[in-house]
Parts: sequence; C-alpha cells; structure tokens
Amino acid sequence: MDLKRILTGNRRLCSKRPCRWAPRRTAWYELVTRRHVLVLCFTPFRGFCVRALRLKGAAAVDRLCVWPPPEFSVKRVNASKQGPQGSAVHLAAVESNVFAKLPSLVAHCCTVRYDDAEPRRPGWFTVKTQGAAWTVQVKDPDSCSQLQATAQSLDDALALADLLLGSEEAPWEPDPFLKRNQKK
Repeated sequence: MDLKRILTGNRRLCSKRPCRWAPRRTAWYELVTRRHVLVLCFTPFRGFCVRALRLKGAAAVDRLCVWPPPEFSVKRVNASKQGPQGSAVHLAAVESNVFAKLPSLVAHCCTVRYDDAEPRRPGWFTVKTQGAAWTVQVKDPDSCSQLQATAQSLDDALALADLLLGSEEAPWEPDPFLKRNQKK
C-alpha cells in the first residue's frame, strides 16, 4: 500500500499553482492536522473519501472512527427515456433567493422544453475574470453557440447576461467546443 502524508500548515490560500496531481490509480493519503490524522482514499474518476480518523500520536490501528468504502454503482442510460416526459418544463427547482432577479438566466439553465413543446437541452453559464473585469459566458448546446457578458462587477455581468438572454437580438457567436462535441 502506497501511503503519502499531507501536512497542513499556514500557507496562504492560492499562493502557489497546483504542482501535485492525483495519480491514475488508487492511493491512500494521511492528512495531518494539529490533533488528528485523517486517512483518505483516492479512487480515479471518483475522487477522495475519508476512511478513518485517529489522534495524531496514536498507532495506525487505534482509530477513533472508521467509515466504510463508498459504493459506486453505474446505471445504464436508456436512450428511449431521455427526453422530457409529460408537461414538465423544467426538472430542477427554480425558486432561488440569489437568482430571483435573473429569471432569464435561471430559465436558460433549467428549461427542458421549448414553447412549441420540442425537447431542449438545458444550457449553462460560467463566471470568470479577465483582468479587472468579470465575464459571464453562457452556452447553448442546442445551437452550439455562446454568449459573453463582461462588466466591472459580478452583479453587473450577471444582470447583463440575463438581459441579453431575454432579448431576441442577443449577440450569440458559434462555439467551436460545442460543435466538436456535437459531432461525436
């Protein structure tokens, strides 16, 4: 068993670029804090899970808590049941205190049916910074296009993206990433 120790310290957040990458095989880690040692298990394509907790000076068998390994089940996707059934327009709950003032952005992310009852793949948006400006990038997988809204504050960028999604003449541009993925 390959066991690695991770020591916690007073390193500032985001002070270094990532320089250690997770292996492509199952690996075990010990996360050492002031009083405790967490034993973590990494499984490729599944992530990290906590397996045991013990006091820092105690032996490896003197554990305070032990968690069983997670069960990963793979379910076969049935292509015939993929589209929306019934009269559901959206699958996720759309009630939100944070996005209450951005109804077009919420509808773009959760609506699974067009007004003419044709099925629709929900879109998504990402938020990033470009220098001192905030950019909200909205993607639409059905038309393989994207829309970008840039502003000086995050609230303004989100409001601009919502306003553009609600208009008929939104400046959509082709997205090469979505076009490549749609061909597959």
